[in-house]
Amino acid sequence: MNAAGVGSLSIPGMAVGEYEAVIDSGGRSQSCHFTVARYRLAALVAELDAYRMLESSDTNVERTEVSMTLKTYGVPLTGRVQCDLLEKGRVLISKTIDVELGSVTVEFPFQGSGALSVNVQAIDDPSKTATLILQGSSKQDRDEVTFSRFSMQYVGSMAATENSKEIRGIHFVQKAQVLSPVQIEPTNKGIRIHVASGFQ
Repeated sequence: MNAAGVGSLSIPGMAVGEYEAVIDSGGRSQSCHFTVARYRLAALVAELDAYRMLESSDTNVERTEVSMTLKTYGVPLTGRVQCDLLEKGRVLISKTIDVELGSVTVEFPFQGSGALSVNVQAIDDPSKTATLILQGSSKQDRDEVTFSRFSMQYVGSMAATENSKEIRGIHFVQKAQVLSPVQIEPTNKGIRIHVASGFQ
């Protein structure tokens, strides 16, 4: 053990099973339990390519679009899968989608305020399942915040939307333009100021 009382012990070639380790020191003993399991390659791996929020004509229903790549044992998946949109483990909506060479894009209408995730399961082999966490998908992250009311009006959110432009993790959309000789535009390095010709 080192000065902090931490030590390590390597035991190669242990069989699969449940184990208990006991350390006796100064008449006292401490024990811990651990499991040795066989490594299994994931039957289905899902990689998130992109997701964004879409405009909706119904103010009570939101829409999101998720694009992903699916592989089974390293090979692009082709076949039918069930895609579930979940909010904190609760299924909001399910869709059955055809996948061609691993690429799939699915659109979900939904109602919910919590963080979202997508669970994917192969129809012909239920053991092939994978889950994707949609970062920045909670209601407070999806809500738009106004960043500029002067000249061009910009709103931003943590979730990508249609026609949004990402700058340092925030997705900006130009909502309106106010006729002004001076305009402010957000950029990756800060802001850009445009002054109309002839303005004094």
